[in-house]
Amino acid sequence: MYYDQVGKIPSYFSLDDWKEAEKFIYSSMVNEINGHFAARGTFDSGMRPKLIETFKTERDRVIKAKETGK
Repeated sequence: MYYDQVGKIPSYFSLDDWKEAEKFIYSSMVNEINGHFAARGTFDSGMRPKLIETFKTERDRVIKAKETGK
């Protein structure tokens, strides 16, 4: 889903505009993850921070690729 949403960012956006749009997508998805864990009463589960860390690592890879044009 993240890749789908980031892929919809218009190609004519400058790098700064692209990063702002990506940041909004990322923040929205992190809030959604937190909401799902909270709704199930598992917010303090060890799985939530692991999932968010994995997501952040992949996000960093996407941003780096965008910055280097790869």
